[in-house]
Amino acid sequence: KVEFDTKHFCGNFPPLVTLHGTVSSEDIPADDAQWTEIISGVPLTADAQHYFDATGGKDVAFTHVKFTMYPDGGLKRIRINGRPATA
Repeated sequence: KVEFDTKHFCGNFPPLVTLHGTVSSEDIPADDAQWTEIISGVPLTADAQHYFDATGGKDVAFTHVKFTMYPDGGLKRIRINGRPATA
């Protein structure tokens, strides 16, 4: 489950966001890293908490996530809930 929180952003919020994940042993993934779409272009509204279930990569333990907003705006918090991978 993922939370995008636009609380207190009444006129400056991102109208559309996506979330991608990748697996990398590096602190910063390589430029050619393969990113998997976790949350596909979802709309947000002003001054609200938005909750979404992951739609992609459910069986992958991602080490990094990439958040993109279109075009831009204010965001109070991104919260990603999950479970640690078991070895």
